Amino acid sequence: MPSGRPAKVDHVRDAFLSEIASATSLVAAMQALPTKVRPSNNPGIHPKYVGQVVELAFMGMVASWEEFIERSLVRFLTGARTNNGYKPTLKAGKADTIQHAYELLSLDPDYKPDKSYLKVSDPKWVRKVADFYFSAHSFSDLQNASDLVRHANAIRNRVAHDSVNLHSKLTHRDHLKMTHLGGSKAHRRAPPI
Repeated sequence: MPSGRPAKVDHVRDAFLSEIASATSLVAAMQALPTKVRPSNNPGIHPKYVGQVVELAFMGMVASWEEFIERSLVRFLTGARTNNGYKPTLKAGKADTIQHAYELLSLDPDYKPDKSYLKVSDPKWVRKVADFYFSAHSFSDLQNASDLVRHANAIRNRVAHDSVNLHSKLTHRDHLKMTHLGGSKAHRRAPPI
């Protein structure tokens, strides 16, 4: 297979952090607007619409997280290294190209990234795949945040698919997290990769 210049990975993290900053700024701007519930009140935006923007910002952050994990995993499988020198230790040879990495991760020689998905929303799958391909890696850190990722996916699915079935699956804790999307500062730090 052809081999070109090594894949880069830092831009993947930077894009994810940029999405977090954009979503945070959008939510702050919406929450700063005056709210209006009655027509007789001063001009403002209905709280329902503020909530919808917050939900969309959250969905965007979850999608960006999944893209960050997928693009990092794929690039590290090609032997990519961060600008500060971090590179997971491959157990065997590296993938020849990014497409080859997708084929290896999906176990599908005809894998099309624009038509198929890797299971990056599942921290257990990411850890198992990373353990299979790397002898040392930072993807195991996801296991420590698996509850957070599970809650984020549940909330994202609830927002995207407003159904009675999903409402019943969400716990009171999920509803609280949805109300206060930021979570604790520990959950907002930069990803380990």
